[in-house]
Amino acid sequence: MMCCVLACNTAPRDTANTAPSASQEPRSTSPRTFEGCVETEPWYPFSYHDETHPDERTGATVELVREASSRLGITLHITERPWTRCMHMVKDGRYVFTLDASPNEKRLRDFVFGEPLYALDQVMYSMQGASPSKTASNLSELRVCGLMGYNYEGLLFRHEQLDATARTVHVMFDKLRAGRCDVALGYAVPYAEAARHGRLDLTGIKGHPIPGAHRRRWGVMANRSERGRGLVAALDGAMREMRADGTYLAILERFGVESRAIMEPTAGEADGLK
Repeated sequence: MMCCVLACNTAPRDTANTAPSASQEPRSTSPRTFEGCVETEPWYPFSYHDETHPDERTGATVELVREASSRLGITLHITERPWTRCMHMVKDGRYVFTLDASPNEKRLRDFVFGEPLYALDQVMYSMQGASPSKTASNLSELRVCGLMGYNYEGLLFRHEQLDATARTVHVMFDKLRAGRCDVALGYAVPYAEAARHGRLDLTGIKGHPIPGAHRRRWGVMANRSERGRGLVAALDGAMREMRADGTYLAILERFGVESRAIMEPTAGEADGLK
């Protein structure tokens, strides 16, 4: 696990402390400091460890939030956790927020979400040479693998088709290779980038569009406490300022985020699966 500071209100914007902290649990009681968690697995190009600075978390989302918090004069600490644990710890108040989350009906009851920062197309993966049906009428015949803690509501698969017991994407693809499922669910951009960085083996695996699937919107998710709501509102305000002055677009482009993923927030349309 790694704990780091996204932004620090006591340092200049370009020299904010981003070194790991020895503490692994939420610890600050300062009203200007907010504790959060992120998924341990990399989520390229949005949140990951740079090979040249392995102790530092970076990525498009991390840098967007770093810039926003610097403008607000607040400090955000993040600790890496498995996704399911991170989500539970935000909900029960041990952490205030997480990054790179997307809402669905249940999460909208349990959390508050910031305006979406980007959108991704979901795909289903099969082994090369296999031909999973691309028609909605035959999706019910597929055995589907997913990840524990991810929410697959809204897709045209029955609950009993889905094996979502894999704790990591590597285990999920091992199941696909072993023939325990016909397709595995994922997102083309983060997985392709993970493969390019040598963090994921997609040899012999091919992605396919999912019939009926919509782009999923991603951003900051916080608990429903006063601090959580206040943090989301403040970050949204800073992000709107960053969109207006070009900083938002510049950061996403610096990390190679494709134009299709770059979006303006659309009220009432946020949904997603992670």
